[in-house]
Amino acid sequence: MNSRPPLDAFFPLRYDRRAWVSGALLTGGFIALEVLLHAQHSPMPGEESVWEAVYALGYAVYLAPLALSATRAEPGAIRRMFMGFAALLTAGAFLALPPWERFGLEAAPCLQIAGMSMVFLFCLRRRLYAAAAASLALTVSTFTAMMMTGLHAMTDSLVGVGLGWAAAQFSDWRDLAFLQRDDPWAAMRHEFGELRNLFTGNRRRAWDDSYAGGHWDFLDSTDQRPRHYAIAGLLSDRLPSMGGRVLDAGCGLATLYPLLRGRASAYVGLDLSDEALKKARAAYGAEPGTSFVHAPFESFNEDGFDAVVLNEVLYYYPLAAIERVFTHAMSRLRPGGILIISMNRNLKAKLIWRGLESVAAPEQGIRVHNLRTGSYWTVKVYHRAEKQEIKS
Repeated sequence: MNSRPPLDAFFPLRYDRRAWVSGALLTGGFIALEVLLHAQHSPMPGEESVWEAVYALGYAVYLAPLALSATRAEPGAIRRMFMGFAALLTAGAFLALPPWERFGLEAAPCLQIAGMSMVFLFCLRRRLYAAAAASLALTVSTFTAMMMTGLHAMTDSLVGVGLGWAAAQFSDWRDLAFLQRDDPWAAMRHEFGELRNLFTGNRRRAWDDSYAGGHWDFLDSTDQRPRHYAIAGLLSDRLPSMGGRVLDAGCGLATLYPLLRGRASAYVGLDLSDEALKKARAAYGAEPGTSFVHAPFESFNEDGFDAVVLNEVLYYYPLAAIERVFTHAMSRLRPGGILIISMNRNLKAKLIWRGLESVAAPEQGIRVHNLRTGSYWTVKVYHRAEKQEIKS
């Protein structure tokens, strides 16, 4: 029986011959590139050529992720470092473009120093002191070689250190938590699709494709449940004792519904995606008091609900439409009803919350923080007064 752990889909999480060979080839390719870019064209090897070799060997820093993989520092650590290297090389290439010279920025960043700085900080934060010490030793020897050969100016090194620090910050960015998923490639495609939706708005086909592909199945995971618990708790506190009618706008897979059993007398799940509703109906459609409607929220005109939930919905609308959507949601409520809005942290969510401050004041607000992933959600409750008239 094979007791060895399985290979990670994105990068091995143990020593693996293929990983070491690919890493060695990558390092060798960088060394060859360095020789081509910085060759002094000296026919006989001398002291300067020795220092050039020392400088070129600094590219062994790209083997550090392989060493880190064997430590199993944490889930997704190798993927994070990979993303850091990718961001670093992209930024370095961008800063090396000729147009920057017009602005007086003539320094070509030393990506070698940048990579070492990133690995050093990345490993130091995880208390991988051996890997951090190796990165520091490489940095010192490479910097000395740079000074001896004149391959880079001091400014280039300083820019490189700055880039390395920025890459280390990026690689530890909490919003890269999707890298810990079992299928990171699918997760990355999903995140890019999410980014597109944030800027271009809702596209029915995109939502159908993502639900059909299973990209939203993770919503039922333990990492996502904290906000559902918070929303269900707020609803339970506010719904009438005999139950109430709840509109879950943008319900998706109706993940919220099981937490409302026995509390909501009627549950209406509304969504733009037919694929999502197929799965929701298959799971909960036969239960009494539940119904599902396939329609955009802004064209849904049924009213008289005790509660309307916009759970991770608002930032899929253009900023200019947020006030209109908010007003439409309030108009679906009976007098005395509540609107609950939940959003994860991102720049667009911050802009939406700021814009809503000029529209209405929340009656209650809480923050739900997942300590394992670093994600948090802001959940706010808005109340429709008994005599409040709302024109949708």
